[in-house]
Amino acid sequence: TGLVFGVPGLASVVAGVIGGRLIARYGSRRVLVTGMTVQALATLPAVFVGTGLSSLALLVPALFIGFFGHVSAIVAYTVTGTSGLPDEEQGLATGLTSMTQQVAITVGVPLLGAVAATQSVELTGIRLALGVNVAVTLASVVLIRYGLRRHAGR
Repeated sequence: TGLVFGVPGLASVVAGVIGGRLIARYGSRRVLVTGMTVQALATLPAVFVGTGLSSLALLVPALFIGFFGHVSAIVAYTVTGTSGLPDEEQGLATGLTSMTQQVAITVGVPLLGAVAATQSVELTGIRLALGVNVAVTLASVVLIRYGLRRHAGR
């Protein structure tokens, strides 16, 4: 149903609008870690969801929550990558953060596709790939949480 495709877009718009406010209140590091955690945990139900229409009752809210976390994390990631730089370096920093996202998509999607292809039953492969996605995202959260330095006051 089209509802499934509209929900992530709506969540992305909402997160894009209030992401800056969340960062102003909690700091980009905290919003980045929280957003990625929310994204991972909201993806987890998709690992177990079935193929029937009743599964949409779980999937649609999970998509909204997951995409909200994802876009909040992207906003925080961009702010983190550009904060504290002189004006003349902002364009370079923004370009590097955007390029990093594109490289991650270029590498990540085929890798998850390869993981899914290791299974003989399509739904089993998709579930495995989603589980790997959750695990990699949570591992990244740990690395960011403990590896990203705090700025003064945050």
